[in-house]
Formats: sequence, structure tokens, C-alpha cells
Amino acid sequence: MNPNDFPIHIQDNTINGKCSNCGECCTDFVPITIREYKTIKAYLKKHPEIKNERHHTPEGVHVLCPFRDRENKRCKIYEVRPLVCQNFLCGLKRDKLIANRTFGLERAAYNNVDPTTMISFHTLFFNDIEWEVSVLYGYVGATSKKDFIRKVKELNPVIINQGLLHLEEEED
Repeated sequence: MNPNDFPIHIQDNTINGKCSNCGECCTDFVPITIREYKTIKAYLKKHPEIKNERHHTPEGVHVLCPFRDRENKRCKIYEVRPLVCQNFLCGLKRDKLIANRTFGLERAAYNNVDPTTMISFHTLFFNDIEWEVSVLYGYVGATSKKDFIRKVKELNPVIINQGLLHLEEEED
């Protein structure tokens, strides 16, 4: 799948060309490299106070990044945030946004256009399978944690083979 096949729908929330820190770009499915994954994991070990933050709205679960502190309007891993986050600004011209997106997706080990690398940050960094099931169950057609685990093993072998998720099937 070509990254340019995905439409770009970005609202400019900048203030005088600077980031307004609104958090609209803070998604749970950011393309990252293996090095970025390892850097963030190491950072989390040094900062045990950083917890998995589930974001809920009146409409249900929100796919906001678990590192987004909505109350304080900041990134909890700002010092080690992925390059795609460092480079993104919603006020950029469309051609620059496309170039940045293509660059991010092409270098990504996780959350690229390859469905076998798609995984939420909630699950990738916090092993929050229940969150994954609650948000993505419709995408893979899972109806329970056990069903989700079976489907992840089938659809997402990269994540399983690299030992990023430790999926324990429950006894019947």
C-alpha cells in the first residue's frame, strides 16, 4: 500500500505559526522505528511515574496517545518523543505534510502501512490488550480477549515474533 493513498485531513491549529499544544496530532498510532521503541521503553523504565493513560470521551474511547497529558497539555515523553512527532506541525503546507508522512511511514518498523506492524502505543508500551480489544475489536473482528489474541497471532506476526507483546491465552 502506498502511503500517498491515504488522504490528509489536517486542521491548522497553530497560533502565529507555532504549535498551540492542542494535542490534536497526538495519536496512538504513530509510525516509529525499532530504535525509537527501545529509547521510549528505556525512558519508561527510568520514569515509572509515567503510566498508561486511557482517554475516554462521551462518545467512547479516544485513540489519543497514552503519553498525552490532557490536563497539563503536554507530552510525558517529550524528551524522547518519536521523530515524526518532533517534525510535525499542523500548519505546514500540504506538500511538506505529505513528504513528512511518507518519510515517517517509510522508516517505521511499527505503525507503517503494513498491517502486520499496526499496534497501538497502549499495547506496544503498556501491554494494554484490553484497550486494544475495546478500540480495535471491530477492525480485526475480535469479540473477546482470547479471540483478539488469536487474531493478533494470525494478523500481526511481527509484533509477536519480536516479543513486544506477551500474550497469555486464558484457559477455557
